[in-house]
Amino acid sequence: MASNIREIKRRIVSVGKTRNITSAMKMVAAAKFRKAQKSLMSLRPYAIELEDMMKSILQVSLQDHNLMREQDGDTVGFCVVTSDRGLCGGFNSNIARHTVSMIEKEKKAGNKVKLYVIGNKGYQFFSKRNTEEIVDKKVGFYEKIHFEMTKSIVDDLLDFYSRDNLKGLYLVYNEFKNVMEQRLTAKKLLPIQFEFEQVESDEEYFQDYIYEPSPKIVIDSLLYKYINYIVYRSLSESSASEQGSRMTSMDSATENASTLITELTLVYNKVRQELITRELSEIVGGAEALK
Repeated sequence: MASNIREIKRRIVSVGKTRNITSAMKMVAAAKFRKAQKSLMSLRPYAIELEDMMKSILQVSLQDHNLMREQDGDTVGFCVVTSDRGLCGGFNSNIARHTVSMIEKEKKAGNKVKLYVIGNKGYQFFSKRNTEEIVDKKVGFYEKIHFEMTKSIVDDLLDFYSRDNLKGLYLVYNEFKNVMEQRLTAKKLLPIQFEFEQVESDEEYFQDYIYEPSPKIVIDSLLYKYINYIVYRSLSESSASEQGSRMTSMDSATENASTLITELTLVYNKVRQELITRELSEIVGGAEALK
């Protein structure tokens, strides 16, 4: 009986330490979440203006750019954005399952599939599944996400797209909605596709643009910035979603630990009371035997 009490007490102490850890992780995730959310909210207005500007220029200037033209290859590429760390609920597993479903669909259609993986968790999952599908990986990007940092990823993706003659390159990531909810998103990154407005005549939409140094150089630069923005936004959305998911998971874990401690404390008190009652009974019985 005494050994049971010691074991229960050890479990209470152990669960208490776990609760302290999950509570601290929740606070850290909350701080990172606020920072990521602030960055994301300031990014979205820029997105609207950039896309409107791209549509306006391309509608009247150039719609047959090589980054907007479909290639005739038989391979589809996926850039899968996951986290570097775990303990964030179903954040990574949902991305993995959705990507696997898309891969199987492409293979049934007779296409080959290759992956560019961002995040250590995604790399661990897909490297065990089929290492030949992974062309490259990027890890450790989430500590300091900034616009310039994504250029190396964009350069890799553009090289991946042209080198492997991809018929399409998709970004798969979690789009942030709120702390409790993320939306799985598969966005076609390349070839770039815009839904242009229908106009009755060129004059109705025409704007007199002056390009310096030349139309091609300006549009090349804008398209590169647009792709860079799309990748940067996917990383920002993923970062905010990850921290929100981790914050929720750690909050749930902390509450579960508190509930378990309460239940173990009740068991501990009950066993302790039974032990005291038994000892009193033995003392009383011994005293009666001595009379």
